[in-house]
Order: sequence, then C-alpha cells, then structure tokens
Amino acid sequence: MSALIVRVVKRFNKVPTYLKYPAESNLDRAYKEHRKVQRVEDLPQNEQGLEETIFQKKVDSLYKALPSSVIANVIIAYVMVLVLWRVIDQSILLTWFLIVMLINIGRFVLYKFYIRVENNNRIVFWDNAFYILLVLTALSWSSVSIWILPHDETIYHYFPMLILIGISAGAVTSLSYSLKCILTYLALLFLPLVIIELKEATFISNSVAGLSLVFAFFSVNGAIRINQTAVENITLNYESKKYTENLIESRNAAMAANSAKTNFISMISHELRTPLNAILGFSQLLKMSDAPELNQEQQDNVDGISKSGKHLLSLIEELLDLSKIETDKLAVTIEDVSLTYVLGESLTLLTPVASVYNISIENNVDKEAINLVKADSKRLKQVFINLISNAIKYNHTGGKVMINADVVANNKIRVSVSDTGKGLTEEQIHELFKPFQRYDTQQEGIGLGLYITHHLIELMQGEIGIESVEGQGSRFWFELALAK
Repeated sequence: MSALIVRVVKRFNKVPTYLKYPAESNLDRAYKEHRKVQRVEDLPQNEQGLEETIFQKKVDSLYKALPSSVIANVIIAYVMVLVLWRVIDQSILLTWFLIVMLINIGRFVLYKFYIRVENNNRIVFWDNAFYILLVLTALSWSSVSIWILPHDETIYHYFPMLILIGISAGAVTSLSYSLKCILTYLALLFLPLVIIELKEATFISNSVAGLSLVFAFFSVNGAIRINQTAVENITLNYESKKYTENLIESRNAAMAANSAKTNFISMISHELRTPLNAILGFSQLLKMSDAPELNQEQQDNVDGISKSGKHLLSLIEELLDLSKIETDKLAVTIEDVSLTYVLGESLTLLTPVASVYNISIENNVDKEAINLVKADSKRLKQVFINLISNAIKYNHTGGKVMINADVVANNKIRVSVSDTGKGLTEEQIHELFKPFQRYDTQQEGIGLGLYITHHLIELMQGEIGIESVEGQGSRFWFELALAK
C-alpha cells in the first residue's frame, strides 16, 4: 500500500512544462490583444521635441490667420485709394494698389499650398516664405508714409496715418506668435512714419511721432505677452499629450499583466485540479482498503490527505471563478429556484462544520415556504455556503449563526446571515468585497469568497450588503427577485 502512495506522489510531482516559461508568453499574447483595444498610435503622436513642436505650432498659427489678414489688407488698401483719389496722383495710387494686390495674392497662394501639404516637414521653408512676403507687405504699407502721404496738416495727411496705426494694431493679434515677424512688421511700419513726421518739425507732427512711438512700444509689449501665452499653451498641450500617451502605455501594460495573471491562474488551476482529484480518489481508495486494513495512525494520515486535498480543491475553484470574473466569462442560468431547498442543502453540508467549532445555527426561514426566486441554483448554493461558512469561521466558540428571510419592496426577498463574532470596523467594511482581503490570517482561505459572492449576486440581478458593529457581530444580507 505504501508503494502505491509513493507511485502516486511521483506521478504528480513532475513539473508541468507550462510552469517553465508562463509569464513571458502570456504577457506578450495579452499585451497584443489589449493593444488592439486602445493604442497610443490612435493619438496624435509627439515625435518632435518640445522646441520643434512650439515652432511648428507657431507657424501653423501664422498661416491660419493669413486669409483674414489678406482680405483686410485688400479692403483697407481699396478704401485708402478711394479717400486719396482726388488728392494724390492717380497713377501713383493705382501702382501702389496693384503692388499691394500682387503681394497679397502671393500670400494667399502660399497659404493654399501650405494647407494642401499633409506633412509639413519643411517647416523652416514655410516660415521663411511667410516672413519674406510679410516683409514685402510691410514695405508696401510703409511706402505710404514715403510715397503717398500728403505733406500738409490736413485730414488727408492724418487719415493714412490712422490707417497704418489700425493695421499695426490688427497685426499684434495675428503675428505675435512669431516675435521676429511682429517686430519686423512694426519696425517697417512705424520707422518711416516717425521719421517723416519728425522732418515736418511742427508741434503736431512731433506730437504724432511721439504718440506713434508710444503706441509702437505698447504694441510690442502686448505682442510679447501674447507670444508668451501662446508658448505656455502649446507647452501645456504638448505635455498633456505626453502624459496621456504614458497613461495609456501604463494602462495597456497593467491590463496585459492582469490578463497574463488571469490566464496563468486559469491554466494552473485546471492543471492542478486534475491531479488533485486523482489524489483525493486514491485517498478514498486507501480509506476503504481492507487488505490490509489501515491502523488508526494510517487512517488519520489518510483523513489529513483528504481534508487538505478538499481544502486545496476549494481554493482552486475560487481561483477559477476569479479568472472567469476578470475575463467576463462567469455565466449564470437564471430560473425559478426554491430558496428554502437550496438553503437546506447548504446547511446539510455546513452543520457538521459548525459542530466542530461549537457554533449553533438558527434557521429562521419558514421550511414550509418554497420561496421561489430568480437565481442560478448552483451559484445560489455557493453564495449560501460562502456566507454561512464565514459566519462560522469568524465567530467565537459557543457563538450563534442566525439565518432570516423577509419579503421586501419591489417583489424581492432579503436573506440575512448574522453572527455573534468580533464584527468589523468601517475601514474593513469599505474594503470587504475586494479580492484577497483577509482580516484574520489564522483562518483558512485566500480572501476571495466575498468578492466572488458579490459578483454572483450581481450576475443574478440582486444586491448584497453588510451591517456590522465592532465587538458585537456582523449581518450579511442579499436581495433577489421573487419569481412571479
């Protein structure tokens, strides 16, 4: 007989091949699956550095404002021609207007080419092209001061000046993304105007020159602030995308690791359950053997093997349920089930256990009432066993377990399992239905019973809760719909 036990142990002591490299293959496989769900590639990529991104965004902003700038330039130039038509040589006005039109047509064509390019890798080229045409635009407007402006202190002299000041004010909002552009534009616009006014050497012209310089100063100051704000916004956007990418990478890695863990638990549980059932079967054969008959010590050893094997089998079943919960594969079959009958079956199994702990079980559920509920018979029995066995384990010697059932609102029945144990703190209650939570390490188990029970009740469209007073005991309850 002892030789038989040795052969059984040797047979199931071999290390399964999947235990040699479990983590790597599972992790890779799960990671690929979750990458399909949500990938970093689905987000805008930040292949460029921060400086390159800021430069790219600035140039984009300049080009986005270009169409409105072109339209405004053409309209203002046309108004200028109309106002000065009878004051200035018409050929000069027409020539100037034609130059302004050609430059702005060139700017608009540049804009159209820019927006058609999908990947603007030649961003320096586009920046330089924009700058060159901007300089030409500024020169066309500064020529008003040199070429067109009437040299007298009439309305026709100050009207073009007001136009130039208005253009510079508009340029502050559209060109401040690039300090190079706005500073060049303001310099070319104001310097000829100030010089011309100072040359006039009158009180009004000197005052206009001074006011123009003050306006230019505040324009530059405003442009700098706008530029700084734009850089800060671009930087924040860049960093938020980076953080988002990092979060998604971390999330994918965590999901992959969790999936690998779940797959590993599922595989190892299935592989362990088969040899474990064989060991339990052999222990039963040994216990029934009468050739030769086992002595008391041998019977105690076989009982120990059977008890430990059954405990290990229950842990494996919990791990399998855990893997099914985490992969959304735990299914229930809802039907009309007699709550009283399922409770009776559960108590038949647990009453001997309660006797070992010297715990009395008080079943206050009417045995004559069928109490049909909408549930899965097997899973409801698992819920009863989990709750009642916990009430037994975490009770004190000579304690009591009370089971009650009451019909409540919305055509539901509430079942409660109460004990006279130590009770739980508020902090313990808050963490109670999470996996691997154990508050008494001296008791058997791995802390999955209540976590699984919670999910089973939810799958059966019910609710579960707890009421506990530290030092007095706990009362677990769940509600299920009554069958119509």
